[in-house]
Order: sequence, then structure tokens, then C-alpha cells
Amino acid sequence: MTPWILAPTKPLALTAGALADLIWGDPPHLPHPVRLMGSAIEIGEPLARRLPLPPRLQGAILTGSLLLLTAGTVFGLLKVAFILNRYLGFLLEMVLIYYGLCARTLMGEVASVAQALKRDLSLARKRLSFLVSRQTADLSPEEVARGAIETVAENLIDGLISPLFYLALGGPVLLYTFKMASTLDSMIGYRNQRYREFGWAAARLDDLLNFLPARLGLVFILLATGVLFPRAVFKTFKGALKEARYHESPNAGVPEAAFAWALNVRLAGPTIYGKSLIKRPYFNQEGRLPSTKDIFRACRLAALSYGLALTTLIFPGLLTFLNHLLSLY
Repeated sequence: MTPWILAPTKPLALTAGALADLIWGDPPHLPHPVRLMGSAIEIGEPLARRLPLPPRLQGAILTGSLLLLTAGTVFGLLKVAFILNRYLGFLLEMVLIYYGLCARTLMGEVASVAQALKRDLSLARKRLSFLVSRQTADLSPEEVARGAIETVAENLIDGLISPLFYLALGGPVLLYTFKMASTLDSMIGYRNQRYREFGWAAARLDDLLNFLPARLGLVFILLATGVLFPRAVFKTFKGALKEARYHESPNAGVPEAAFAWALNVRLAGPTIYGKSLIKRPYFNQEGRLPSTKDIFRACRLAALSYGLALTTLIFPGLLTFLNHLLSLY
């Protein structure tokens, strides 16, 4: 089966959708597909819990049902659009890609934490609280900076690289199926008493889907490090390979460890989530305590890594498109 990105016109849809995302970001006053996914999960959870089955199986049924619903809905919309008019289909593909990526929004929200940290620690804590699940009320400036850098590092994979990966393989259908899996993990994939069993399938699926993109993402992080911080490339590679396993997630540790070594800052360590203190080793324990400046450096590193990934996906597709044009003459 040919990857979606290698089909004629698809690189143009990806380019247009990605550029729209970089220019406008998520429209704040319009309904967003991820919010619709969240609403579907909120409606589906109590229904799934009523099933006379063990919680783990209830959650698996909810997860599978919503994935099928998402894939079927996106496939159906695209099928109808292309039947009506191929240009309408192209436009819908572009819009779905635009909504499915979040580069400008991610960078903007993390940068807003850094801007606030320059003048108002309380505001910086509040803005960080919108991005992380950890307690932020008593964080020091260095801890706020650490949280912001870890956010941009982790979301580089599950918010940018992974969506691009699945978009390139299966187009908007696979992109939104992945987005639903990611939303399920963020809403029911917790390891607390309420969701440890019910959210097991969602959490394991998210780990599986992000496994390969996280390792591919490391390649782009290393390439970007070579451009921005060339002396840190070898340490970043070595540190990421050695320390990624320190994180309880099989995937989040890869970009976080890489960013710690690329920026030469100390990340991770003991963190309070809710009322629980989670103890984990530091990434780059001998690194500096992160500062406001390091948040901006992390955003530049993430932006360049994403740009390299995007270019890598678009380029072979554009060659296929040009070859298709030449074959018409």
C-alpha cells in the first residue's frame, strides 16, 4: 500500500495545511475536533462503565469504539467531498490537516509562559498550569522553566512529530485516529485509582503509537541540535540513549533527555502531581538550572526539529507530484 504522502496532490494539501497552522494556529472561537473528541469521551465513559464487564475491558471497548467512530467519520466526510468535487475534497483535506497540527499554538503557549516569567511569577505559574498536570502554585522560577521546557519537548513528539508520521502514512483518516488515541490517553490514561484499569487500553495504545515517532523524532532533534548547538550533538545523542529510560513513559523520556543535554540544563527529578510526589531521576543531573532564556532556546530547538520533519515528509511527496505532472505531457 502506497503511503498517503506519495499520492499526487497530497504533498500540496500537507503543505497548505501546515502553512495555515504556522500562520494562524488554532482558531480560538471556532469548534475544534479535539474538543469534540473530548466531548465524545465524556459521553462515552459513563456508558462504557455500565457494561457488565471488568473495568479494563470496559475501557478497551470505549477506546476501540471511539477509534472506529473517528476513522469512519473522517473517511466518510472525505469520500463525500471528493465525490461531489475533487477541489472540495482537496480543500477538506487541507482544513483537516490544519486542525490536526498545532505547531504555532504549542510554541505560542510555551513562549507565553516565558514572557510571563520575566515579570510575574504568579502569572507564569498560572499559564504553565494550563499546559501541565503537575502542581504549579508553589513552583520556583527555575521549576516553572523546567516545566515549560519539558512540555515543549514532550509535545514535540505526541503533538507534532507523531501526527505528521501518521498523516504521511494514512492521510487525515489515520491522523485523526491517532489524535483520538492521544485524547483518550490524556483523559482516561491516568495511573490513579479511577483510571488505572479503565484507562489501561488507552494508555498502552498511546505508548505503542508514539514509540516509533519518538525515536524518529530524536533524529530530527539531533539534526536541529547540530545546527543550533553543534558542540552538544554527541552529548545529546549519548545522554538521550542512556537516560530516556529514567522516565516512566517509554516515549516521553526520549525528547526530554535530549532537550536536557542539548540545552545543557537539568530536567525531570521529583515532581508533585495532585497530592502525590513522583520521584524520578534527573536528566543531565550536572546541567544548569533552567531559566527563562532556556525556554526560548527550547522553542527554537523544537521549531527547527519540526521544520526538518515537515520538510522530510513533503520533499519526496513533491517529487512524486512533479513526476505525475511530467507524465501528463
